[in-house]
Amino acid sequence: MVQVVVVGGGFAGLSVAARLAKLHHQVTLLEASDRLGGGLHGVEIDGTRWDLHSPLVTLPGVFRDLFRKSGRPMDKTLGLEHGPGRRHVFADGTTLDLPMGNRGDQHEAVTEAFGDDAWSPFVDGYADTWEVLRRRSLDVVLEGPEAFDRAARSTLEIRRMMRSINRRRLSDERLRKIVLDPVRHEGLDRGSTPQFLAMWHWVERNFGRWRFEGDGPGLAAALERRLTERKVTVLRGVAGHRVLRTDGHVTGVEADDGVHDAEVVVWCHRTMPQGDPQPPGIPAVPASRTLLRLAEDPPELAPETLVHANPRSCCTARRRARGPSSTAAARTRSTRSPASASTCVTWCWNDTTSHRPRWWR
Repeated sequence: MVQVVVVGGGFAGLSVAARLAKLHHQVTLLEASDRLGGGLHGVEIDGTRWDLHSPLVTLPGVFRDLFRKSGRPMDKTLGLEHGPGRRHVFADGTTLDLPMGNRGDQHEAVTEAFGDDAWSPFVDGYADTWEVLRRRSLDVVLEGPEAFDRAARSTLEIRRMMRSINRRRLSDERLRKIVLDPVRHEGLDRGSTPQFLAMWHWVERNFGRWRFEGDGPGLAAALERRLTERKVTVLRGVAGHRVLRTDGHVTGVEADDGVHDAEVVVWCHRTMPQGDPQPPGIPAVPASRTLLRLAEDPPELAPETLVHANPRSCCTARRRARGPSSTAAARTRSTRSPASASTCVTWCWNDTTSHRPRWWR
Protein backbone atom coordinates (compact mmCIF):
# COMPACT_ATOMS: atom_id res chain seq x y z
CA MET A 1 0.00 0.00 0.00
CA VAL A 2 1.32 3.43 -1.03
CA GLN A 3 0.48 6.78 0.56
CA VAL A 4 -0.89 8.98 -2.24
CA VAL A 5 -1.89 12.65 -2.28
CA VAL A 6 -4.04 13.87 -5.18
CA VAL A 7 -4.13 17.66 -5.66
CA GLY A 8 -7.26 18.94 -7.39
CA GLY A 9 -10.83 17.68 -7.13
CA GLY A 10 -11.97 18.09 -10.71
CA PHE A 11 -12.81 15.19 -13.02
CA ALA A 12 -9.16 14.12 -13.31
CA GLY A 13 -8.56 14.19 -9.56
CA LEU A 14 -11.79 12.37 -8.72
CA SER A 15 -11.07 9.67 -11.31
CA VAL A 16 -7.49 8.95 -10.28
CA ALA A 17 -8.36 8.99 -6.56
CA ALA A 18 -11.14 6.42 -7.09
CA ARG A 19 -8.93 4.13 -9.17
CA LEU A 20 -5.96 4.24 -6.79
CA ALA A 21 -8.15 3.68 -3.73
CA LYS A 22 -9.66 0.59 -5.38
CA LEU A 23 -6.09 -0.74 -5.68
CA HIS A 24 -5.88 -0.50 -1.86
CA HIS A 25 -3.66 2.58 -1.70
CA GLN A 26 -4.14 5.17 1.03
CA VAL A 27 -5.43 8.20 -0.85
CA THR A 28 -5.92 11.81 0.30
CA LEU A 29 -7.49 14.34 -2.06
CA LEU A 30 -6.93 18.09 -1.61
CA GLU A 31 -9.46 20.48 -3.16
CA ALA A 32 -9.05 24.25 -2.80
CA SER A 33 -12.78 25.03 -3.11
CA ASP A 34 -15.67 23.80 -0.99
CA ARG A 35 -17.08 21.63 -3.79
CA LEU A 36 -15.73 18.68 -5.75
CA GLY A 37 -16.12 18.46 -9.50
CA GLY A 38 -14.35 21.57 -10.77
CA GLY A 39 -15.36 22.44 -14.34
CA LEU A 40 -18.07 19.74 -14.36
CA HIS A 41 -20.30 22.26 -12.55
CA GLY A 42 -19.81 25.03 -15.11
CA VAL A 43 -20.43 28.46 -13.62
CA GLU A 44 -23.43 29.60 -11.58
CA ILE A 45 -24.49 33.22 -11.10
CA ASP A 46 -27.67 34.27 -9.25
CA GLY A 47 -29.19 30.81 -9.56
CA THR A 48 -28.51 30.36 -13.29
CA ARG A 49 -25.98 27.75 -14.36
CA TRP A 50 -23.99 27.75 -17.60
CA ASP A 51 -22.02 24.86 -19.08
CA LEU A 52 -18.65 26.28 -20.16
CA HIS A 53 -17.92 23.08 -22.05
CA SER A 54 -20.22 20.64 -23.78
CA PRO A 55 -21.93 18.24 -21.34
CA LEU A 56 -21.85 15.62 -24.10
CA VAL A 57 -19.02 13.07 -24.26
CA THR A 58 -17.79 10.50 -26.74
CA LEU A 59 -16.31 7.04 -26.08
CA PRO A 60 -18.75 6.05 -23.29
CA GLY A 61 -16.69 2.89 -22.80
CA VAL A 62 -13.97 5.00 -21.16
CA PHE A 63 -16.40 6.11 -18.44
CA ARG A 64 -17.87 2.63 -18.02
CA ASP A 65 -14.33 1.34 -17.57
CA LEU A 66 -13.62 3.99 -14.92
CA PHE A 67 -16.64 2.99 -12.84
CA ARG A 68 -16.13 -0.76 -13.32
CA LYS A 69 -12.50 -0.57 -12.19
CA SER A 70 -13.30 1.57 -9.15
CA GLY A 71 -16.40 -0.21 -7.84
CA ARG A 72 -19.91 -0.89 -9.05
CA PRO A 73 -20.65 -0.65 -12.80
CA MET A 74 -21.79 2.72 -14.11
CA ASP A 75 -25.28 1.51 -15.05
CA LYS A 76 -25.86 0.82 -11.34
CA THR A 77 -24.71 4.31 -10.39
CA LEU A 78 -25.28 6.86 -13.14
CA GLY A 79 -27.60 7.05 -16.12
CA LEU A 80 -26.19 7.61 -19.62
CA GLU A 81 -28.23 8.30 -22.74
CA HIS A 82 -27.48 9.02 -26.38
CA GLY A 83 -27.22 12.77 -26.97
CA PRO A 84 -28.12 15.01 -29.92
CA GLY A 85 -25.82 16.08 -32.72
CA ARG A 86 -24.51 19.56 -33.43
CA ARG A 87 -26.10 22.40 -35.40
CA HIS A 88 -23.93 24.36 -37.85
CA VAL A 89 -25.03 27.75 -39.20
CA PHE A 90 -23.13 29.31 -42.13
CA ALA A 91 -22.80 32.82 -43.53
CA ASP A 92 -24.90 31.97 -46.60
CA GLY A 93 -27.84 31.06 -44.36
CA THR A 94 -27.38 27.29 -44.69
CA THR A 95 -28.13 25.28 -41.55
CA LEU A 96 -26.82 21.76 -41.04
CA ASP A 97 -28.07 19.62 -38.17
CA LEU A 98 -25.30 17.02 -38.10
CA PRO A 99 -26.32 13.83 -36.26
CA MET A 100 -23.78 11.66 -34.44
CA GLY A 101 -23.43 7.91 -34.13
CA ASN A 102 -24.35 6.74 -37.63
CA ARG A 103 -22.70 7.26 -41.03
CA GLY A 104 -25.96 6.92 -42.93
CA ASP A 105 -27.66 9.62 -40.88
CA GLN A 106 -24.78 12.03 -41.50
CA HIS A 107 -24.82 11.25 -45.21
CA GLU A 108 -28.52 12.07 -45.45
CA ALA A 109 -28.19 15.29 -43.43
CA VAL A 110 -25.24 16.63 -45.44
CA THR A 111 -26.83 15.68 -48.76
CA GLU A 112 -30.08 17.40 -47.81
CA ALA A 113 -28.27 20.60 -46.73
CA PHE A 114 -25.59 20.84 -49.47
CA GLY A 115 -26.93 18.75 -52.36
CA ASP A 116 -24.13 16.16 -52.21
CA ASP A 117 -21.94 14.52 -49.60
CA ALA A 118 -18.20 15.20 -49.66
CA TRP A 119 -18.13 14.98 -45.85
CA SER A 120 -18.51 11.21 -45.43
CA PRO A 121 -15.53 10.25 -47.64
CA PHE A 122 -13.38 12.81 -45.82
CA VAL A 123 -14.30 11.38 -42.41
CA ASP A 124 -13.86 7.80 -43.69
CA GLY A 125 -10.20 8.62 -44.32
CA TYR A 126 -9.49 8.80 -40.57
CA ALA A 127 -10.37 5.16 -39.81
CA ASP A 128 -6.71 4.06 -39.92
CA THR A 129 -5.69 7.09 -37.85
CA TRP A 130 -8.16 6.04 -35.16
CA GLU A 131 -6.84 2.48 -35.13
CA VAL A 132 -3.26 3.67 -34.62
CA LEU A 133 -4.17 6.03 -31.79
CA ARG A 134 -6.51 3.54 -30.15
CA ARG A 135 -4.03 0.67 -30.10
CA ARG A 136 -1.02 2.74 -29.02
CA SER A 137 -2.43 5.36 -26.68
CA LEU A 138 -5.86 4.24 -25.40
CA ASP A 139 -5.71 0.45 -25.09
CA VAL A 140 -2.30 0.67 -23.38
CA VAL A 141 -0.47 3.20 -21.23
CA LEU A 142 1.07 5.81 -23.52
CA GLU A 143 4.80 5.73 -22.82
CA GLY A 144 5.76 8.63 -25.07
CA PRO A 145 6.80 9.29 -28.69
CA GLU A 146 8.59 5.93 -28.82
CA ALA A 147 5.17 4.23 -28.77
CA PHE A 148 4.78 5.22 -32.43
CA ASP A 149 7.04 3.40 -34.85
CA ARG A 150 7.77 4.49 -38.39
CA ALA A 151 4.63 2.87 -39.81
CA ALA A 152 2.43 4.52 -37.19
CA ARG A 153 4.00 7.92 -37.80
CA SER A 154 3.43 7.50 -41.51
CA THR A 155 -0.26 6.77 -40.93
CA LEU A 156 -0.63 9.78 -38.63
CA GLU A 157 1.26 12.07 -41.04
CA ILE A 158 2.70 13.87 -38.04
CA ARG A 159 4.28 16.65 -40.10
CA ARG A 160 0.96 17.74 -41.62
CA MET A 161 -0.92 20.42 -39.73
CA MET A 162 -4.56 21.46 -39.73
CA ARG A 163 -3.94 24.15 -42.32
CA SER A 164 -3.27 21.33 -44.82
CA ILE A 165 -7.02 20.65 -44.86
CA ASN A 166 -7.56 22.83 -47.91
CA ARG A 167 -9.72 22.97 -51.05
CA ARG A 168 -8.09 19.83 -52.46
CA ARG A 169 -9.27 17.79 -49.51
CA LEU A 170 -12.61 19.54 -48.94
CA SER A 171 -13.75 21.71 -51.83
CA ASP A 172 -16.78 23.08 -49.95
CA GLU A 173 -15.69 25.92 -47.68
CA ARG A 174 -18.54 25.18 -45.29
CA LEU A 175 -17.24 21.67 -44.67
CA ARG A 176 -13.75 23.01 -44.08
CA LYS A 177 -15.16 25.35 -41.45
CA ILE A 178 -16.74 22.39 -39.63
CA VAL A 179 -13.22 20.98 -39.23
CA LEU A 180 -11.17 24.14 -38.71
CA ASP A 181 -13.35 26.48 -36.63
CA PRO A 182 -13.44 24.17 -33.56
CA VAL A 183 -9.64 24.22 -33.59
CA ARG A 184 -9.73 27.99 -33.07
CA HIS A 185 -12.34 27.63 -30.36
CA GLU A 186 -9.97 25.36 -28.45
CA GLY A 187 -7.36 28.10 -28.59
CA LEU A 188 -5.09 26.27 -31.01
CA ASP A 189 -3.25 27.47 -34.10
CA ARG A 190 -4.02 25.65 -37.33
CA GLY A 191 -0.40 25.97 -38.42
CA SER A 192 0.93 24.02 -35.43
CA THR A 193 -1.93 21.63 -34.60
CA PRO A 194 -1.52 18.13 -36.13
CA GLN A 195 -4.15 17.37 -38.74
CA PHE A 196 -4.66 13.84 -37.41
CA LEU A 197 -6.70 15.42 -34.58
CA ALA A 198 -9.49 15.83 -37.15
CA MET A 199 -9.92 12.11 -36.47
CA TRP A 200 -12.28 13.21 -33.72
CA HIS A 201 -14.99 13.74 -36.33
CA TRP A 202 -14.67 10.02 -37.15
CA VAL A 203 -14.99 9.17 -33.45
CA GLU A 204 -18.10 11.33 -32.99
CA ARG A 205 -19.72 9.93 -36.11
CA ASN A 206 -19.10 6.29 -35.19
CA PHE A 207 -19.53 6.33 -31.40
CA GLY A 208 -21.98 9.18 -31.06
CA ARG A 209 -22.20 11.70 -28.24
CA TRP A 210 -23.60 10.82 -24.83
CA ARG A 211 -25.15 12.71 -21.95
CA PHE A 212 -24.92 11.79 -18.28
CA GLU A 213 -27.95 11.89 -16.05
CA GLY A 214 -27.66 15.32 -14.45
CA ASP A 215 -24.98 16.37 -16.98
CA GLY A 216 -21.62 17.41 -15.49
CA PRO A 217 -22.91 17.89 -11.92
CA GLY A 218 -24.44 14.41 -12.07
CA LEU A 219 -21.10 12.89 -13.03
CA ALA A 220 -19.35 14.84 -10.26
CA ALA A 221 -21.86 13.62 -7.67
CA ALA A 222 -21.46 9.99 -8.79
CA LEU A 223 -17.68 10.19 -8.52
CA GLU A 224 -17.91 11.85 -5.11
CA ARG A 225 -20.04 8.95 -3.91
CA ARG A 226 -17.44 6.59 -5.29
CA LEU A 227 -14.73 8.28 -3.21
CA THR A 228 -16.86 7.79 -0.11
CA GLU A 229 -17.30 4.12 -0.93
CA ARG A 230 -13.55 3.74 -1.41
CA LYS A 231 -12.82 5.59 1.86
CA VAL A 232 -10.75 8.33 0.24
CA THR A 233 -9.84 11.16 2.64
CA VAL A 234 -11.22 14.34 1.06
CA LEU A 235 -10.07 17.72 2.37
CA ARG A 236 -12.08 20.64 0.97
CA GLY A 237 -10.87 24.19 1.24
CA VAL A 238 -7.24 23.04 1.24
CA ALA A 239 -5.02 24.11 -1.66
CA GLY A 240 -1.81 22.30 -2.50
CA HIS A 241 1.15 24.54 -3.32
CA ARG A 242 4.41 22.63 -3.62
CA VAL A 243 5.65 19.06 -4.04
CA LEU A 244 8.31 18.29 -1.43
CA ARG A 245 11.30 16.12 -2.32
CA THR A 246 14.29 14.70 -0.50
CA ASP A 247 17.24 13.33 -2.49
CA GLY A 248 15.08 13.31 -5.59
CA HIS A 249 12.24 11.34 -3.99
CA VAL A 250 8.76 12.72 -3.28
CA THR A 251 8.05 13.08 0.43
CA GLY A 252 4.84 15.11 0.55
CA VAL A 253 2.80 18.15 -0.43
CA GLU A 254 2.94 21.59 1.14
CA ALA A 255 -0.64 22.83 1.49
CA ASP A 256 -2.67 25.53 3.24
CA ASP A 257 -2.99 23.45 6.40
CA GLY A 258 0.60 22.22 6.55
CA VAL A 259 2.49 19.29 5.06
CA HIS A 260 0.81 16.08 3.89
CA ASP A 261 3.18 13.12 3.74
CA ALA A 262 3.12 11.18 0.48
CA GLU A 263 5.12 8.61 -1.43
CA VAL A 264 3.29 9.50 -4.63
CA VAL A 265 1.73 12.83 -5.65
CA VAL A 266 -0.75 13.15 -8.50
CA TRP A 267 -1.11 16.82 -9.48
CA CYS A 268 -4.49 17.45 -11.14
CA HIS A 269 -4.74 21.20 -10.63
CA ARG A 270 -4.71 23.60 -13.58
CA THR A 271 -1.55 25.32 -12.28
CA MET A 272 1.85 23.71 -11.81
CA PRO A 273 3.34 23.20 -8.32
CA GLN A 274 5.40 26.11 -7.05
CA GLY A 275 9.05 25.71 -7.97
CA ASP A 276 8.44 23.16 -10.72
CA PRO A 277 9.40 24.09 -14.32
CA GLN A 278 6.61 25.21 -16.58
CA PRO A 279 5.91 22.79 -19.45
CA PRO A 280 6.26 24.15 -22.99
CA GLY A 281 3.17 25.43 -24.75
CA ILE A 282 2.04 25.89 -28.31
CA PRO A 283 0.64 29.04 -30.00
CA ALA A 284 -2.99 29.56 -29.04
CA VAL A 285 -5.84 32.05 -29.33
CA PRO A 286 -8.06 32.01 -26.25
CA ALA A 287 -11.80 32.06 -26.93
CA SER A 288 -13.92 34.55 -24.98
CA ARG A 289 -17.34 33.66 -23.63
CA THR A 290 -20.56 35.57 -23.20
CA LEU A 291 -23.06 34.16 -20.69
CA LEU A 292 -26.67 34.98 -21.52
CA ARG A 293 -29.79 34.41 -19.45
CA LEU A 294 -32.77 34.16 -21.76
CA ALA A 295 -36.14 35.75 -21.14
CA GLU A 296 -39.17 33.70 -20.21
CA ASP A 297 -40.54 31.52 -22.99
CA PRO A 298 -37.36 31.60 -25.14
CA PRO A 299 -37.30 30.13 -28.65
CA GLU A 300 -36.31 26.49 -28.99
CA LEU A 301 -32.53 26.24 -29.26
CA ALA A 302 -30.30 23.36 -30.27
CA PRO A 303 -28.18 22.09 -27.35
CA GLU A 304 -25.05 23.12 -29.26
CA THR A 305 -24.78 25.47 -32.24
CA LEU A 306 -21.64 26.50 -34.11
CA VAL A 307 -22.02 29.71 -36.15
CA HIS A 308 -19.39 29.79 -38.93
CA ALA A 309 -19.54 33.49 -39.78
CA ASN A 310 -19.15 36.99 -38.47
CA PRO A 311 -21.71 36.82 -35.65
CA ARG A 312 -23.08 40.29 -36.52
CA SER A 313 -24.58 38.77 -39.67
CA CYS A 314 -26.28 35.97 -37.73
CA CYS A 315 -27.08 37.38 -34.30
CA THR A 316 -26.75 40.58 -32.30
CA ALA A 317 -23.39 41.01 -30.53
CA ARG A 318 -21.81 44.08 -28.95
CA ARG A 319 -18.40 43.48 -30.43
CA ARG A 320 -16.77 45.57 -33.12
CA ALA A 321 -14.85 43.77 -35.85
CA ARG A 322 -11.23 44.90 -36.16
CA GLY A 323 -11.27 45.39 -39.89
CA PRO A 324 -13.31 44.83 -43.04
CA SER A 325 -11.92 41.31 -43.44
CA SER A 326 -12.39 40.26 -39.83
CA THR A 327 -14.51 37.15 -39.37
CA ALA A 328 -15.52 35.10 -36.39
CA ALA A 329 -17.14 31.89 -35.32
CA ALA A 330 -19.49 31.56 -32.37
CA ARG A 331 -20.39 28.41 -30.46
CA THR A 332 -23.49 28.41 -28.28
CA ARG A 333 -24.52 25.83 -25.70
CA SER A 334 -27.99 25.97 -24.21
CA THR A 335 -29.06 24.86 -20.75
CA ARG A 336 -32.66 24.53 -19.65
CA SER A 337 -33.96 24.14 -16.13
CA PRO A 338 -37.45 24.45 -14.62
CA ALA A 339 -36.61 28.00 -13.53
CA SER A 340 -34.70 29.44 -16.44
CA ALA A 341 -32.97 28.94 -19.75
CA SER A 342 -29.48 30.12 -20.53
CA THR A 343 -26.89 29.95 -23.25
CA CYS A 344 -23.11 30.30 -23.31
CA VAL A 345 -21.75 31.98 -26.42
CA THR A 346 -18.06 31.47 -27.19
CA TRP A 347 -16.59 34.02 -29.60
CA CYS A 348 -13.45 33.29 -31.60
CA TRP A 349 -11.98 36.02 -33.81
CA ASN A 350 -9.46 35.28 -36.53
CA ASP A 351 -7.31 38.35 -35.81
CA THR A 352 -6.83 37.88 -32.07
CA THR A 353 -3.18 37.95 -31.02
CA SER A 354 -1.71 34.52 -30.28
CA HIS A 355 -0.15 33.67 -26.95
CA ARG A 356 1.40 30.58 -25.39
CA PRO A 357 -0.96 28.70 -23.09
CA ARG A 358 0.04 26.44 -20.26
CA TRP A 359 -0.50 22.72 -20.68
CA TRP A 360 -0.57 20.61 -17.55
CA ARG A 361 0.15 16.92 -17.04
